[in-house]
Amino acid sequence: MEVISNYAFKPADLNISSRKNGISAFMRIRNGADFLEPTIRSHIDHFDEIIAVYNQCTDETPDILGRLAQEYGKRLRVFHYIDRVFPPGSDGHAKTPPDSPNSLVNYYNFALSKTSYRTVTKLDDDHIALDQPLKQLTRRIRNEGGAGSKILAFPA
Repeated sequence: MEVISNYAFKPADLNISSRKNGISAFMRIRNGADFLEPTIRSHIDHFDEIIAVYNQCTDETPDILGRLAQEYGKRLRVFHYIDRVFPPGSDGHAKTPPDSPNSLVNYYNFALSKTSYRTVTKLDDDHIALDQPLKQLTRRIRNEGGAGSKILAFPA
């Protein structure tokens, strides 16, 4: 688990030219302990990696992520983003520059910048995978060499 402080996003942090073929998922988590473990377990086999970034947690989220990171190794990379992030709709959010360590935009971009693969999806900490539809979707992405600039959804 890596601790992050005072990060300011720059587009070069995405390292687009060095990304590998495959699929990353990234999570931004605050007090997600209720569903976090089943969410990760139901998704981990479908993606090449899951990037989990947590912030301001007062529940068991850090412990759950630490245990799962030991179990899954490099497939689950965990970061503790320690700067206070202003929630959407707050005065702090409205007044904070997007590259500030306290900006929700910066926090999201940090999580995205830690992904390694060309196709990336956002994963919420309370989403449980539908195994067969997700398997079909990720197989399609892999067979086509990535999603390109398309937005893909589960097959009908």
